[in-house]
Amino acid sequence: MGRVAEMLEDINKTRETLRREYSQQMEAWKAFTDQVRAEGALSKKVKGFIALALAIARGCDSCIAYHTNAALELGATREEILEICLVSLYMCGAPATPPTGLVLEAMEKFQAQEA
Repeated sequence: MGRVAEMLEDINKTRETLRREYSQQMEAWKAFTDQVRAEGALSKKVKGFIALALAIARGCDSCIAYHTNAALELGATREEILEICLVSLYMCGAPATPPTGLVLEAMEKFQAQEA
C-alpha cells in the first residue's frame, strides 16, 4: 500500500474511533476545522497550502501525507506544491529536506491513484 497511504488509513481509523467514543468533542472539532478551512479572506486552496507548509516545517509525516493529499484534492498542481516545499526550505533550512521528500512520495502516490 505504501507508507503515505498507510498514514492516511491510520488517521482515518483513529478519527473513526474517536468519533464513536467521543462524538460530541469530535463534532465540535469538525465544526471548528470546517469553519477554519472555509472560504474567507483566504481561499480554501491558500489555506491548504499554509497547512502543508506548516506540516513540512513541523516535520510531521502523517500531517504531510494528509495535507499533500488535501492540496491535490483542492486542485494544487505539482509546481504549486513544489513551491510550497521551496518556501518551507527557505524558512526552515535543511531540516525541511526530508519532509520535502515525503511530499514528493505522497504526490506520486496520490496522483497515481487519481489516474
